[in-house]
Amino acid sequence: MSLDNFNKDFTKAFTRNCILYSATEEYSYGNLLFMQFTGDAREMNSIAISVVNNMYQGKLISRIIRVLENKNLPQVNQLCSTANNLINEFNSYIQQEPYTSAHCNELIQTMRSFYELVNSLNHDLCEQVLNKLKDLSSCIYNADRHANVDSYYLYEAIEQIKFYLKNLLKYYYHFLIVKEQEHENCKGIGLTTQVADYLWELIGKIETVSDYIEDVLEMLLTWEIRMDMCEEQALYN
Repeated sequence: MSLDNFNKDFTKAFTRNCILYSATEEYSYGNLLFMQFTGDAREMNSIAISVVNNMYQGKLISRIIRVLENKNLPQVNQLCSTANNLINEFNSYIQQEPYTSAHCNELIQTMRSFYELVNSLNHDLCEQVLNKLKDLSSCIYNADRHANVDSYYLYEAIEQIKFYLKNLLKYYYHFLIVKEQEHENCKGIGLTTQVADYLWELIGKIETVSDYIEDVLEMLLTWEIRMDMCEEQALYN
């Protein structure tokens, strides 16, 4: 039997606040309320930051943001540019070689569909994933920000990334097959066509982007698991 994950709404149904002693100081930080019963009041800020950081995995969130900004998004932009350039290149082939227009037209239609997918990936990575992570990071490190954060907070982002990764791999294998067909058209001469060379470049970029996205997905799933564990522990604390 699989274990059920406890979210905070479930936990609240079994939680009752019982304060045995009056606090000398109360300090709000994000969604949390810290009560100080003794010690130096100046310690509360650093303690609050440390607790919130550990609860919401602030270091992991910051790492994911850096990977998206420094690796994923630049590579996706390059992939968009490459796909768009190939569409223009194959269109020029149709004008120069009308006898191969049927083959190029089919390839162009596939490339346009792929370009739309990558362009949508670029938009959603920035608007839906990166911005949501930045909002979460801001809530972690800003005492005045509040957010309803639980293990489902990044669920939609995770599902989006799974969708794009799955479809990127479909195009990856499709273009791989087309490239091999181009090689076969050379009839064993030992040469490659320009189309095959372009597709090989595209395949390499798809592989790079897919690898980076897999890394981000793994980190997001790690965050989700850690949040599940935190919520489960809250049931018993």
